[in-house]
Amino acid sequence: MSLPAAMDLLVDYYRRSVGEHPDWADYRAAMERDGRVLLRMTVERSGPISMG
Repeated sequence: MSLPAAMDLLVDYYRRSVGEHPDWADYRAAMERDGRVLLRMTVERSGPISMG
């Protein structure tokens, strides 16, 4: 997913984790400058858990 499409998800992640940012324009600029991404995965199954 490219950064413009991921930006809303990055903002949502921040809001859920920390709350409101004092300067959303600065946050968005930092995410773009740093090339930040957000990875979303869906676990469909997992293997056996080793006991012992």
